[in-house]
Amino acid sequence: MSDRRLGALIIPVVQAICVVIVTVAIVRHEFFSANTRQSIATTKLSQAQWRGVLAGGHWMGSPKALVTVVEFGDFQCPACRVFSTVSLRGVRAKYGDSVGVLFRHWPLAYHEHAYAAARASECVAAEGSFERFFDAVYDKQDSLGLRPIEAFARDAGVQDSSAFATCNASKLPVEAIEVDRKEALSLHGSGTPTIIVNGVQLGGVPDSIAFDELVGKALKAAIRNSK
Repeated sequence: MSDRRLGALIIPVVQAICVVIVTVAIVRHEFFSANTRQSIATTKLSQAQWRGVLAGGHWMGSPKALVTVVEFGDFQCPACRVFSTVSLRGVRAKYGDSVGVLFRHWPLAYHEHAYAAARASECVAAEGSFERFFDAVYDKQDSLGLRPIEAFARDAGVQDSSAFATCNASKLPVEAIEVDRKEALSLHGSGTPTIIVNGVQLGGVPDSIAFDELVGKALKAAIRNSK
């Protein structure tokens, strides 16, 4: 077997192993943190910064919700996957329409499939299928690069496959992605996911318990301020 063919077989295996290792580490952190209170540093954004954060991206839930969670994320980032599928889903299921989520792109250069997934998400967004694509990619993140991106679009329910193919065929930078990435860098985010809740930027990624508490407090404060 040639070195090239051997490499083509080894690389996907190594990628899958890395995803498993990172996921196990995060899940262990989630399990053991149940008895440990997690402390996350926070920074309150200025009104101008907060307006800038809200000026782009894709909404999942209402923009008028009492609590707005912003995630600057990378579709190939394992920590983003756990945050999105565990913590975000948990608070949305618990608090319902009181929580709105705004996703903005920050594909990291060392994740070779992240930009392609972000590009595809912009294409499916034209059909109103962004949230379903978001869920499809994070649910099957270990398949990125191993199955065609069109398969994720089908999972998201995209009907016009020719329009998607035309949109996704471009290799030029996508303006919406570049704007999001520039915004993330202006906030000096420490990496992905960078999370902001009602104008307060978190200095790290909270586990699901700490995040639920944080959102609960933000909701109580928003209710008090609305009276």
